[in-house]
Amino acid sequence: MEGGMLVAFNVRLPGPMAVETLREFLLRAPGVIEMTRITEPSIAGGVMGLTGAVILAESHIAVHEVRSHWLAIVHVFSCQRFDLAQALPTLAVLLRGLCILGEPEVIERELPGPVWPQ
Repeated sequence: MEGGMLVAFNVRLPGPMAVETLREFLLRAPGVIEMTRITEPSIAGGVMGLTGAVILAESHIAVHEVRSHWLAIVHVFSCQRFDLAQALPTLAVLLRGLCILGEPEVIERELPGPVWPQ
């Protein structure tokens, strides 16, 4: 099946996330899932905590911190599949997470057939 995937997972944090931790995650995570980062990370702070994103040639990665719960919610949108079981532990470590909470949510996205004549 050709297509991509949307993965969402929660990481328990040891405390408030540092801007540098989020920046390092956004710089290194694309390589973990064998994708290409095409922008520098964008990070902003808000009432709930930090939010960051990076654009990939294959789509994007976003992280939202819920500081009151010491939680990071990670979304990986991709136009190509990747080995989630292999990548997940490394991604959690990059966030300096204590553990993954629950099972990741995965939505497989199948591409329709070609729209242009072959």
